[in-house]
Amino acid sequence: MSLERVVNAVEKVRERMVRAAGALARAGVPKAVAGGNAVAAWVSTVDEGAVRNTQDVDILIRRSDFAAVRLALEGAGFANRHAAGLEIFLDGPRGLAAAGRSLGVLQPEGPRARADGESGCDRVF
Repeated sequence: MSLERVVNAVEKVRERMVRAAGALARAGVPKAVAGGNAVAAWVSTVDEGAVRNTQDVDILIRRSDFAAVRLALEGAGFANRHAAGLEIFLDGPRGLAAAGRSLGVLQPEGPRARADGESGCDRVF
């Protein structure tokens, strides 16, 4: 096992998150990092040794902002694809969702939408 490869894999996820969040911020799109990265950020404030890595990036956006999200993320090098009824963003045209090289977007329809799809929330990854 190469520790350098492990560190590189974790850094790629962090870079993907920073690049996506930065692109959305520059476009003025409200968003929130969700999923494993949000949990890791919170856990690090309590016990840095308990932080676990994730291989994807989940971002919460408003469905009505999707066109602006698409423009911002494509401008940052992400490739939008439609598959199995979902919109996904791959990290570049050769990105692979199965390899964790994707960006997930949660698009709630209303203020009380739940991420499990019960109230019209699509999980895109």
